[in-house]
Amino acid sequence: MFVVYLLSKVIKGVGFMEGVLQSVVSNIKEKQQLHGLLKKANTLVIFTTEEEKGHLYLSFSDTHSDYTERSDYCINILGSKEIVNQVLMGQVALRDLQKHNKVTVQGNYRQVLLVEALLLLCRKVQ
Repeated sequence: MFVVYLLSKVIKGVGFMEGVLQSVVSNIKEKQQLHGLLKKANTLVIFTTEEEKGHLYLSFSDTHSDYTERSDYCINILGSKEIVNQVLMGQVALRDLQKHNKVTVQGNYRQVLLVEALLLLCRKVQ
């Protein structure tokens, strides 16, 4: 069994990111084919916009505490609210945005690819 912990902290504003992050977590849990990708994930992803900051912790194990410093990897994604929401909803590839300087991504390259794949694959098809 895997556990996807969601920790979201609102810096200021309404907290729209928290709802989107909860949707991402729900989508990952629903899609069984994504569980295999989480075997190599022990990753904290920090999404930062001008209004909010949200944390998404991805792990295959169920033995983690809520304290996020235990993650093996940390990825920081900084961008405008609109761009970060597009990334979270799987509407656009993270590396494409990075290539066009619309988002800043810091972290282990393989983990960035893993997070990008999870976000693209877990989106809801309309």
